[in-house]
Amino acid sequence: MVNLVLVGCGRMGSLHFKSIQNHPVAKCKYVVDIVDVDQFLRKHDATSTVLAASDLESVLKNDGDNIDGVVIASSSNMHYEQIKVCLQYNKPVFCEKPMASTVSEIDELYTLAQQKNLPPPFVGFQRRFDPSFQSAYAQIHEQNVLCSPDEKAQQLNASTVAGIEKIVSISRDPTYPSVDYISDSINCFYDSIIHDVDIICYMTKQFPSSVYCAAHAHFAPIKHVQDFDRMFVTLQFESGLLAMIDWCRHSGFSYDQRLNILGYNGMIEVTNDRDNLCVVHNNDGATRAKPKEYFLERYTNAYRNEIDEFVQIVQGKKTVKTTHEQMRNVMIVLAAIEKSARTGKPVNVDYDAHGRISSVAKSKL
Repeated sequence: MVNLVLVGCGRMGSLHFKSIQNHPVAKCKYVVDIVDVDQFLRKHDATSTVLAASDLESVLKNDGDNIDGVVIASSSNMHYEQIKVCLQYNKPVFCEKPMASTVSEIDELYTLAQQKNLPPPFVGFQRRFDPSFQSAYAQIHEQNVLCSPDEKAQQLNASTVAGIEKIVSISRDPTYPSVDYISDSINCFYDSIIHDVDIICYMTKQFPSSVYCAAHAHFAPIKHVQDFDRMFVTLQFESGLLAMIDWCRHSGFSYDQRLNILGYNGMIEVTNDRDNLCVVHNNDGATRAKPKEYFLERYTNAYRNEIDEFVQIVQGKKTVKTTHEQMRNVMIVLAAIEKSARTGKPVNVDYDAHGRISSVAKSKL
């Protein structure tokens, strides 16, 4: 049995708790938070099987021999310190994004994991574990469906990676977040847009050389903290690939999450997930089920797959797929996007300014 500590009992903590408790070889031994842990355990009917605690370090110090790993689902501004504590006590750690707010903090955490001979931190990029996105990745990189075998296409494909020429990520939340979430989060770039940047770089196996962001805030609480609630981001790559992110905090209808990947030989589309695919046609037009209400419902399988992956990493059966280079380069790109949003100007992405950890930081992932 793999004994885990869960940190955070908000909406993500609740989701991961269910995945842990339903896993065939994992068990949640502790839930740690500064508030509402007893209420959380009562809600999940787990007061007799799971221990409540308010301090992560005390749990690891006093009962570390009986703990195999830690799952962090707390507020994003607490992640860096909590990951650091886990690594200092020699525990593998899975953390929701972002794992930190600066490149130097990321470097520190990966270095500490290496010094402790632990797996690198497992970061919660759930789209990588979603069956639809996994299928798209396999179609591109294993079956080469965007490349064409004819001679003309081969000449064009020579400058691309897997034949990809353009990629568009659409991410729209159904409604504005709570004021508490706005105050506890870092900002929209590191709490939300990080997913779009990661999936674009993951799918294309490239990092952008320049970015441009047009952004605005309509919602007063978001505007008050100098954050944004809608934006367009364009990303240009040295290969000639073009990418765009269409993002906002309020769609007005449901959770709108799509990805279009275009190449010489066609397009791959990851569409919105719905409760059913029935379309009714009549004199009033056509109707169908709305997309899933929010990311918790849309990515249920992905979150379950993440926990299973982490359990196998703790057991030594798998390795962490998100590398140090990938994580730090995504953060560098996010910093460039934020700079563009706040200055209104295009920004060249300078990977060298942060010190490269490999010879080609903008190469294939």
